[in-house]
Amino acid sequence: MEKYDVIILGGGAAGMAAAITAAKLGSQTALLEHMPRVGKKILSTGNGKCNITNTNLDSSFYRSEDEGFVSCVLNEFSHKDTLDFFEKIGIMTYEKDGYVYPMSNQASSVLDALRFAMEEESVCVYEDIFVSSMENKSGTWVLNTKKTNFSADKIIFALGGLSAPKTGSDGCGYFLIKSLGHKINKPLPALCPLVCEESFYKSISGVRTDAKIKLFSNDKLLSSDIGQLQLTNYGISGIPVFQVSRFASYALSRNEKVYAEIDFAPLYSEDELKEALENIMKNNPKRRMKDALNGIFNKKLAELFLKLTKIDVNALAETVSGEKTDKLYKIIKSFRTNIISTGDFEAAQVTAGGVSISEINPKSMESKLHKGIYFAGEMIDVDGKCGGYNLQWAWATGNIAARAASGGNNA
Repeated sequence: MEKYDVIILGGGAAGMAAAITAAKLGSQTALLEHMPRVGKKILSTGNGKCNITNTNLDSSFYRSEDEGFVSCVLNEFSHKDTLDFFEKIGIMTYEKDGYVYPMSNQASSVLDALRFAMEEESVCVYEDIFVSSMENKSGTWVLNTKKTNFSADKIIFALGGLSAPKTGSDGCGYFLIKSLGHKINKPLPALCPLVCEESFYKSISGVRTDAKIKLFSNDKLLSSDIGQLQLTNYGISGIPVFQVSRFASYALSRNEKVYAEIDFAPLYSEDELKEALENIMKNNPKRRMKDALNGIFNKKLAELFLKLTKIDVNALAETVSGEKTDKLYKIIKSFRTNIISTGDFEAAQVTAGGVSISEINPKSMESKLHKGIYFAGEMIDVDGKCGGYNLQWAWATGNIAARAASGGNNA
């Protein structure tokens, strides 16, 4: 039996932050990771640059059952606390439009700094080890594995959700949480692409363009966002799609009809777009319609708009009726596409759902059901938008849980 003061389950962002903080506060600390190596998921964050946090931070950037829970966590551990935490372990940062990155622009340097800090604080790291069951014996938690058993008065669960399972975030902790009687809200993919019903997407695959997306379920607006849209052979992707995707996940799970309306000219009103195109057609009456749109839209997109409007791509501008051009403007500004599914967990950056926050104390991250059990990171039913918010959640909840488990306030 290996005995410690605090044991952290999960070697991701939240788990490593918790381990470092608990050890700094004097706790004999162990971290158990079921993958062969800790922190694999960190390497893919921020397109390999690791968007550590965001200076524009409040509860509105998170989705949860209770906004007050999120506010409480962020008040306990802000983005400034994150920057201080990383400065202490040797990571200098820079900020661009609110987004905070390591000076190295390498996620690997963030992972290395976390690993170095754990080693320097004498955290005992066990890799490739899986906890099959746990029980409480006279106030001490006992963890059972095939290799050896562990015991501690305090256990911090930081085992992640289901997103990107190849990195270790494969839902392996849910069965342990359920065995303790905790409620798990259904895990669903979030920050992921959307699969569309229409067959024309193969013809526009690879196109990137600024657009505004509105997501609807049963004709009710669920969410909207604006940014660079990526068109794929199966549907739509890119940051604005990721931002609304969790709402599609929930609506589809309820068997609701989900669709998106895309504005492919978000900087122009319909009247402004109409005036601009009419001027092009008027000044260039002998120009083919596919060429008339050339100065505004990607060629693949332009040809699709014309096809859907039943305008011959080779028709001369002077021959196209006003009725058809009116339809063209409406398609460009309110392009409707039916959503049939989201990307799977392999394609998702984060998990929506998880341990219900109604059963967690936000000031300590301790379970309301069991003394000495704490939660951190993605396995909690809180998911953030793109922009460093989910990593901020990991650092914050990991630190808060570790401070409470170690009986201290500051590391």
